[in-house]
Amino acid sequence: MQRILLVEDEEFFRDVLKNVLLRSGFTVEVAQDGNTAKYILGIHDFDIVISDIRMPGLSGIELLNWIQSTKPLPVILMTGFLELAETKEAHDSGAHCFLPKPFSLQDLLPAINDCFQTKTATQPLIDLDSKHCKIGLDDFITGHKIPYSIYIRLSKFKYTKIANQGEDIEFDRIKSYKSKGIQFLYLTRD
Repeated sequence: MQRILLVEDEEFFRDVLKNVLLRSGFTVEVAQDGNTAKYILGIHDFDIVISDIRMPGLSGIELLNWIQSTKPLPVILMTGFLELAETKEAHDSGAHCFLPKPFSLQDLLPAINDCFQTKTATQPLIDLDSKHCKIGLDDFITGHKIPYSIYIRLSKFKYTKIANQGEDIEFDRIKSYKSKGIQFLYLTRD
């Protein structure tokens, strides 16, 4: 049975996510912060770590860097929309996947399955630029439900979803992205 370490400082969200993972057939251990996660990782072996980025004490990115330097494991990072700058840094540090909060079970389980597939077989990197088209941040219209999922580009091989189809991206979110140097949002060509 695959073992997951879930690192999340918000107790309610941590408990809900733990129960979802248990019902999906995983063995789950939880940690309320990065320092506790380091301790648990020193005692037990896990197949995947799922961690929030923004936590008191040791952040998810600091935990990711520690994991990559001590016992490389696939790490899925959960991000709020304000952590886009950290998402780019985490990608460069080796995070396997990003889940923007809030996310659905339809986003979580494929991300976990992808981690297990990557561990067992090294797949060639696929250039994803041809599968996405960009929209200038200044051209993005807020105040309406978007008919497509929206992504940011981390590299030509990695895009991460920041909004699901049917959501409305508020003007403050667009303003925040702009302040972090994001110039484009992306959607799939499909």
